[in-house]
Amino acid sequence: MLLYDLEGELFFGAAPELDRCFNQLKQRTKGENIRFIVLRLKRTRNPDMVSLERFDHFLHDMETRGVTVLLCGVRPALARAMANLHFHDWLPADRVFPEEEEKFSSTLKAVRHVYELLQQNSCDHCAHNDLVGTNGQPMYYLV
Repeated sequence: MLLYDLEGELFFGAAPELDRCFNQLKQRTKGENIRFIVLRLKRTRNPDMVSLERFDHFLHDMETRGVTVLLCGVRPALARAMANLHFHDWLPADRVFPEEEEKFSSTLKAVRHVYELLQQNSCDHCAHNDLVGTNGQPMYYLV
């Protein structure tokens, strides 16, 4: 799993940087055999058509390559834009985690979901590992 934090304006002027970021993520998935990417988007603002088109291409490309991308910290403006462009027609709801009041809660939910998915498709060794720490409490992931 790869956890990546994006921040800044998602407007047409940032498209070249967004492309570089997505290309780096693609290369890492190939080189490191990554099957899941969690994109933290809480600190992104003002999505426009150009950036949403880049997201669309990236998400579809990763799906084709067998990499599952989860979006967490999705702010209301981005959620509305994604809804207006019918992302919900092809992007499963369990891959989008809206921004929440509690710090890191959407990230935690996304990471835990990845671990659930990993356990469903894991080897015998991984199947014995769970999300409980040595003290018997659920593991807490802080990014």
